[in-house]
Amino acid sequence: MCERTTCDKCKKPTWVGCGQHIEEALDGVPKEDRCVCPGIFARIKAALGF
Repeated sequence: MCERTTCDKCKKPTWVGCGQHIEEALDGVPKEDRCVCPGIFARIKAALGF
């Protein structure tokens, strides 16, 4: 299960966990207000097994 956390760099909401529940973890946070710091896509790919 994924849960919401705060990015250490930008202080915006992001997620931790398996990667299969990202939208649930970030429910209510507009996409433009979410963390997009480098590394987020690597975390998603790793969580999904890519």
